[in-house]
Amino acid sequence: MTLRPDRIDELDDGRRVVIDYKLRSPTRAAWLSQRPAEPQLPLYALLDQEINGVAFASLDLNNSKFTYLGEALGFDSADPTIRRQTREAFEDWPQLINNWRQTLGKLASSFEEGR
Repeated sequence: MTLRPDRIDELDDGRRVVIDYKLRSPTRAAWLSQRPAEPQLPLYALLDQEINGVAFASLDLNNSKFTYLGEALGFDSADPTIRRQTREAFEDWPQLINNWRQTLGKLASSFEEGR
């Protein structure tokens, strides 16, 4: 598998954030469901320990949005609905990373088994 992030930013304090550009706004299922619709951001976070946050940048002529999750980035989102839903699901960044590791591991195993 080859992964190529749209963008990786390094903040002034050395933390890194992976940004994925989309033409539409993300939903909770994009990264929090048992079968993520957008698994590339969780994969980036799992493959590089220096990644401290992930973000969707929704590009729309009428309504551009930046939605993010990240350790010490406030485990937050610019969208109050996603912020509320995320906080209900996970307490902190390490818990979210652990969830992604388990979820994506199960998906990989299913794929290898031909399901």
